[in-house]
Amino acid sequence: MIQNYKVQSRIAVLILLGSLFYGQDAHAQQDSVKLQRLHGINLSIITPNVNYLYETGIGSKSVFEFSAGVQYNFMFRKHDETILGTTKETSSSEKSKEFTHSFSPYIGLGYRYYYDRDRRIRKGSNVSNNAGNYIGFRTLNGIEGWTEKNTKINGVSNSEQYFSSTFQTRNAIFWGMRRNLGHNIMYNLELGPELSYSKGKKVKIQPYLNTGFSMMF
Repeated sequence: MIQNYKVQSRIAVLILLGSLFYGQDAHAQQDSVKLQRLHGINLSIITPNVNYLYETGIGSKSVFEFSAGVQYNFMFRKHDETILGTTKETSSSEKSKEFTHSFSPYIGLGYRYYYDRDRRIRKGSNVSNNAGNYIGFRTLNGIEGWTEKNTKINGVSNSEQYFSSTFQTRNAIFWGMRRNLGHNIMYNLELGPELSYSKGKKVKIQPYLNTGFSMMF
């Protein structure tokens, strides 16, 4: 499993580097307005997280980005908990409720290619703060972080808190859009597939949905 993850990580890095070189070579000579160098604070609401974002234009249609932040994760589940006795007959099954939430720090690297930038400029659309439609790639790498787990079995509650340095990563390819709402506030939406991995767990392929708001400087 770890070997498979290493191969996937190398492929992701190659895709990112290839995209960067492609963006520089293919679009550096075009006459469109160059994409801006920006700093910002992002607040995402579907997978709750807040992060600092730095992005810089590389050519007329490509952006490289760096981010660092904290993601909030939570899970609630109800299941039957088996209480073992000295014999099979003395064992019992109790209803269990479990709520776990955590704050996971991460850093990320990404690339965005604005495929409709020329058309938006010709139409007179607002392209400030790197607004537009794009396709991109992003890798987010971090640790499990600060976790609290609360369980309730047969009316008896138990709580535990711990810090975990278990490595986890998310790699997504997406279509996205960014729009100006005024006063340097942006609306963001990104959709696509995501490959995620946590140490000791299987690699998962799942939907990637990121939407929220940004304040750009």
